[in-house]
This record gives sequence, structure tokens and C-alpha cells, in this order.
Amino acid sequence: MRTTLPSIVVLFIAACQPVDLHPLVPAPPIELDPDSDGDGFLDIDEADAGSDAQDPFSWDFGGDRWPDFTDEALADGVQGSGYGMGQVIPDFTGRDQFGNAVSLYQFYGYVVVIDFVAGWCGPCSDVAPAAQASWEARRLDGLLYIHVVVDDDDGVGGVDPEFAASWANRHQLDFPVLLDDNYEALNGVASSGLYAGDIPFLIVLDRDLRIDSAHVGTVGAVDADNRANELL
Repeated sequence: MRTTLPSIVVLFIAACQPVDLHPLVPAPPIELDPDSDGDGFLDIDEADAGSDAQDPFSWDFGGDRWPDFTDEALADGVQGSGYGMGQVIPDFTGRDQFGNAVSLYQFYGYVVVIDFVAGWCGPCSDVAPAAQASWEARRLDGLLYIHVVVDDDDGVGGVDPEFAASWANRHQLDFPVLLDDNYEALNGVASSGLYAGDIPFLIVLDRDLRIDSAHVGTVGAVDADNRANELL
């Protein structure tokens, strides 16, 4: 009589194959070039520059690039509503002293002081050193100054790409100096009644890019700086 043991053994072995109750879950991909603080600068580049890759307000202040939080602004639904007091200022783009296009919304999360200046404006030159000093003292707290140049030294309503660099060099500014050569921002605040024609004209934006206050002249520049300090 033939035995059926071999087939039984085969079936037994097959039935005793181990079952993996904990299947392998693919590990999340490793980000090779992380940007921990989301400021647009890679951690490795911040390490090389000596800045803190965990702090969004710390970056290479002596470089030719600015932080960029545009994606965060979009994710939070930030959208310009107007140029009046308490409104979210519309985004605008200008060329900086390095010739690069820079948008206002890159600086979402900062308290921003925008100063509209011109080359021929003596008071504009007078307040520039104080702006640089304030920026150096409080930039790690989230303060940012921006000079928006609307005219050159000739006073004929014209600016060229080189003038932003000239203005920054003249006053040793290492915060953004932008050309508003289409007068987009200046016309906007004029349309709302905030701007009446005198410069330096400064507006203070809170961390949500809302227009908090407007100031004129050398005394106004001090008031704008004090108000920005209160918002930090």
C-alpha cells in the first residue's frame, strides 16, 4: 500500500509558512536639503553663513538674497484688500539694489517699515542712518526696513536699475532698497488718501501685512520706528 505521507507533509509545510503580521511600512523620504525655518535658505547654506537655521529671522544679512515667505503667505490665505488703514496691502514687486526682483509678500511675518524716498530729498537722506541702525538692532526680533525709491537725484521723476544700488551704497544700507519705477505702490497709497505728496513717507505694516499707520517727514520717521517697535 502506498502511503500519502509525503503529500501530507507538503501540505503541512505549506500551511506553516510564517505570516508577517507587521508588514514593512516605507520610511518617509529623507529631505537631503532641508530648510528648517522655511525662510528660503537651505540649512547647509545658513550654516556656512553662520546664521541660525531654526530661526526665520536669522539669515545672511550681508548677502544679496532676502528671505522668502511667499508660500507661507499663500498658505495662510493672505490677499491684498487695499491701501487704506487696516487693510492688507496688495503685493508689489520691485528691483532691489542687486538687480533682482523682490516682492513685498516675501516678508510676510515681519513688522515692515516701508519708506518712500528720493535721491534729491534731503530729509530722506537724514533718516536713512537711523533706519539702518534700527534694522541692525531689531532684525532678529522680526523688524524689516524697506526703502522704496521713487526718484533719483535729478528730480525729474525717473529712476534706473543702478540707482537703488547707488542709494544703498551712499547710506550703507543692507536692508532691501527697491525701485518703484512704475509707481505701483506709491500710486496705491495715494489713491487711498494716505499719501499726500510729501516725502519721506513711511507706512508701518504688521506681521499680517496690514497697514497699521502712516507717517511723514523726519519726525514721522521716528514715530514710525517707535510704532514698529510696539508691534514686535
